[in-house]
Amino acid sequence: MSDDEQDTTPVRTRTDAATMIAELWAEREETVRSPSPPPNAKVPRAVAEPGPPRTGGRERALASVIVLLLVGAGLGIGAKAAGLIGAPTKAGFIAEADAACAPGNAGLNAMTKPLGYQSVAASASILVTTTDAQLGALRALDLPGGADRNRARSVLNALAATGDAGRSLQSAAAAGDPAMTMVASRSMTLYSDDAIAKARAFGFTSCVAGMKPGIDTVVAAANGAVKTSFTEKASGLCVEMGRAVAALPRVRTADDLTRLVNMTAGLFEKMAADLKALPVPPGDEAAVGAIATGLTSMAAKMREMGNAALAADLKRMNAIEKESDVLGDELNTRFADYGIAACTA
Repeated sequence: MSDDEQDTTPVRTRTDAATMIAELWAEREETVRSPSPPPNAKVPRAVAEPGPPRTGGRERALASVIVLLLVGAGLGIGAKAAGLIGAPTKAGFIAEADAACAPGNAGLNAMTKPLGYQSVAASASILVTTTDAQLGALRALDLPGGADRNRARSVLNALAATGDAGRSLQSAAAAGDPAMTMVASRSMTLYSDDAIAKARAFGFTSCVAGMKPGIDTVVAAANGAVKTSFTEKASGLCVEMGRAVAALPRVRTADDLTRLVNMTAGLFEKMAADLKALPVPPGDEAAVGAIATGLTSMAAKMREMGNAALAADLKRMNAIEKESDVLGDELNTRFADYGIAACTA
């Protein structure tokens, strides 16, 4: 039914129906109204429960008109709200949406991996702009009806959350804050993965799903910036530790030996704790954890060596020395593999 038809014919129908209802209702009132019985009138005892009142033809017509008007009006409002009337098909919606989203993906996906926090912030800005543009284009379209409407809205909501995560990443990188950047990068991965999965399940190829290469580039760059900060700070910790070890006092007595062992082991344990306190790039937790574990293992071996020396247990001392050499080689390899060259010297 066209908009012109909705503006003319239904108005006349409602007017006619209203007139008919008024006439039928007035006639019904006259029909069912009866005079009150005299005060002393004897009311006969009913011999049976009365059945349902008969309904005349015009009364039935009245009921029919009311039902049709109520049901018709309710169906029209409910159907439009549910997208059952005038809503595009899912295939039509997807085709129109992907056509609107595709141009914006080109610039995003053409980005090369940025280096440094400020470059990450600039790339995150492009990501946010692309996300907002796609969200605006999708919101401007009529959604499909039925269950597909809710699924489409779910994609839009996930895309909006991805845009918010992108803004957080942009702010964190612009501030050059590795801790904030680490958290924002994790959120970006979480929300974008959710949005992309929902978009692909719905059938999109350009909208949201087509942003994945660009999103991956921005997230990898953010993680790279956090890693650079980590390796720089870790290298500084190694330099400080080396200076502290060189400044340890010489051993002259058994008490000096115990003190030296505890101080040296304490330096290794402190460095392990300091490394764990640094922001770690998402995905690198295991590698950094292995380094910290190696440091605490070295500290434990030093304490064992001190106890063996105090007991004059040369055999045990030789065994601990070999075990320490193996742990030291493994630790140096882990430092080198992660790019912390200052800790391998």
